[in-house]
Amino acid sequence: MQLIERENDLLTLASGIKKIPSEGGHNYIITGEAGIGKTMLLNHFLNNLPTGVKFYIGNCDSLSTPRPLSPIIDLAMQLKIDWSEPFVNSLSRGDLFNHFAQDLINKREPVVIVFEDIHWADEATIDYIKFLARRISKTRCMFIITCRDTDFEGDRILSSILSGLPSDTYTRVPLKPLSQTAVSRLAEQKGYDGENLYLLTNGNPFFVHEIIANYSPGVPANVKDAVLTVFRHQNDATKNLWEILSVIPDGLKTKLLSKIDPKWHEAIETCLNAKILIANNDKIQFKHELYRRTIEESFSPIKKINLHKYILESFFELLKETGEIEKIIHHAKNANLDSIVYEFAPIAAQQASIAGAHLEASKLYLTAIKYAGKRGETELVELYKSYAYECYLTNQITEAILYQTNVFELERLQNDMEDTASNLLFLSRLWRLEGNNVKTEKCAIQAIEMLKDLPASEVKGMAFSNFSEVKMYSANTLECIEWGEKALAIGREINDNVIISHALNNIGSALWRQTKDTAKGEQFLYKSLSIAFEHNLEVDVERAQTNIIFSLIIVKEYNKARSLLTENNLYCEQRNLNTSKPFTLYLEARILLETGNWNEADSIADNLIKYQVHPEAVRIGALTIAAVLKLRKGNPEAEICLVTVKEMAFKTKEYQIIMPVVTAILEYEWLSGKTLLSAKELETCFNLIARVDCGTANSEFAFWFYKSRKTKLAIKEPYTPYKYILENKITNAVIFWDELGCPYEKAITLLDGDEENKKTGLMELQEMGATAIFEKAKKIVRAAGIRRIPRGKRASTISNPAHLTNREIEVLQLLQTGRQNKEIASSLFISAKTVDHHISSILFKLDVNSRNKAVAEAVKLGILQQVN
Repeated sequence: MQLIERENDLLTLASGIKKIPSEGGHNYIITGEAGIGKTMLLNHFLNNLPTGVKFYIGNCDSLSTPRPLSPIIDLAMQLKIDWSEPFVNSLSRGDLFNHFAQDLINKREPVVIVFEDIHWADEATIDYIKFLARRISKTRCMFIITCRDTDFEGDRILSSILSGLPSDTYTRVPLKPLSQTAVSRLAEQKGYDGENLYLLTNGNPFFVHEIIANYSPGVPANVKDAVLTVFRHQNDATKNLWEILSVIPDGLKTKLLSKIDPKWHEAIETCLNAKILIANNDKIQFKHELYRRTIEESFSPIKKINLHKYILESFFELLKETGEIEKIIHHAKNANLDSIVYEFAPIAAQQASIAGAHLEASKLYLTAIKYAGKRGETELVELYKSYAYECYLTNQITEAILYQTNVFELERLQNDMEDTASNLLFLSRLWRLEGNNVKTEKCAIQAIEMLKDLPASEVKGMAFSNFSEVKMYSANTLECIEWGEKALAIGREINDNVIISHALNNIGSALWRQTKDTAKGEQFLYKSLSIAFEHNLEVDVERAQTNIIFSLIIVKEYNKARSLLTENNLYCEQRNLNTSKPFTLYLEARILLETGNWNEADSIADNLIKYQVHPEAVRIGALTIAAVLKLRKGNPEAEICLVTVKEMAFKTKEYQIIMPVVTAILEYEWLSGKTLLSAKELETCFNLIARVDCGTANSEFAFWFYKSRKTKLAIKEPYTPYKYILENKITNAVIFWDELGCPYEKAITLLDGDEENKKTGLMELQEMGATAIFEKAKKIVRAAGIRRIPRGKRASTISNPAHLTNREIEVLQLLQTGRQNKEIASSLFISAKTVDHHISSILFKLDVNSRNKAVAEAVKLGILQQVN
């Protein structure tokens, strides 16, 4: 097929390979609809690489359940990496990823790695793409992925990959349909009507080519007719061959050719010469997926069943021998061979789970359950267990609850107290993730009742610690400590470090959020983390680090939180720990929100809301961030968003979930003059504040409560800047917020200062994009008798698209001269800590990861002038 109107796309790729020796590796994402020419562009580029540059291609297959890590296995064979089963099984997935990435990092010459059709990728492959893409700059590798982004799944996968990548590490290459001019030119060469051809194909290169191909009899009523007409004109052997190939999505391996009818060999040769079939990576397949699908979809249901049966009869033993279980399942499902599906789906599920493809594992376990036939539930209990657990790992919580409840009901009939209690503990955790604290506590209490008179054991210790965790989340600190200490006693008695680490985590988390016990809580949490590290308790390391990060955010220790968040992400990524990933993404978004990096916060929150199923606490957190930004920017959807998230939050009855929501609502009440919180809801908040002595959250609530309701609320230990505000020490509060790196709070506080402060606050609100708050603040300033209010953004902000503040530009200018933090602090008469906050904000806004790159990006954007 001729390459047309792809010169700029080729140039992008060609220039990219030339930059690798000097600039390091880079990611390229080629996107477009089916038939747009992604593979053709890629082949043209690969066939014209500079001398000495090698390339390796991995493919994702269109199977009903994809094979885990399929493209990586393809690459391993081409790279001659040891990918034997014993080797793979001896490594964790993190070590496996590191081993593979290290092989690329060690290559001295540029290399091109291609993953084709990632819209069909399994979960583990997507994780590896993220893993390699984030490390690409350390390699001399051009990493190219192709994706069909015109359907929901492809768009979702791309969003999940790109949301975690700095924008300077990847380049998108979106392919567009051919222009009408190009289509007309091609049509004229064959004597066809160009306008009709363009209307029929909408410029899709594959469809255009199929209709004007030499073997096509003319322009049909639609594109499918073009393919089917060609199909019907073939002899019987060729038609039979195409029928078989059409129901093998990933193509027929050449080693299987000996198993097919010899009369088809000549047909294969003829079709290869005609370019209707292609030989690709030891497979014979149609030149395009659209061709295969068109033929497959033309069959009657009975014809399809018989074709899949034929394939199983012909290749079953060989597929079994080579471990291609997914293909056996695929063909067995389509051939209505339920017993084969039931036998092999759990095997494939176990393999997928080991590879870290937990979503695929859950689908396979459910497949086994659905194809169980007339087997009784007692025979299926192990499948229910496995399915519930894989659903838990992939945040399909409602489904996990349904099947774990079945497990509980079936196993409690066996009168094994510990097994039954274990099932209840798992249900308690699931209900917690679902946001139903009533059922969470009910299951926790039932487990304790079953075990309270039994000797100390692992299950009993975890039952006590689980109840401590329930009380921690519901802000019952004394009960949290009481049950945590009971769990610690059992853990120490039976020498179980999992129980000890878990219980210390609960107690530490509860205490840290109490202002008077912050230091003690911090000590407990870090002790929990230390024990988890010492005994290689990976899940407990993840949990402890996540709770420490959350606690650091609550007390506004943002730099420490960022640092630990980075460490935790790396730790979890290397060990395939994904259960806390949605929550850590929420925490990252919350840091960004509170430090004024609103666009980045909004992007993460939007992805959490839009593309993935998450625990209720994460959804509420993401919705709250989105609502806060909507209200500050004047988005009319703010109110409905706040009302929705309010209903969700109050159902949880949890302090840490409810307080950020109601504080946002009070801010909206101040802004709009409306009342969204009822007297009953406020009473709930007052009761929570009385129970939890958290100076930061309680002070924020009291601050906005006074602004919206004009009523002062006494807080035991007000957070420092709010204490300054109460004492009318506005300058002190402003300096505190500035050094902390909270520009919005600083701007709001400036509004309570003198005339100059008010004007400065106004401009800083406008620079941040807080349009609605700016308009509200203007009215307040005018009401104070101030008439000369500045209009429009400062020139310095207009001239920089990253919306850096004046102070941030001053810091950038000093960075450009090569000065260090202490020198910058001295020049600007601010603390080194404040400089650090400004630099962090600059890096976020410019979307770079180093000071030098920040200066370079600022010059590129025209914020700074080039210095020779």
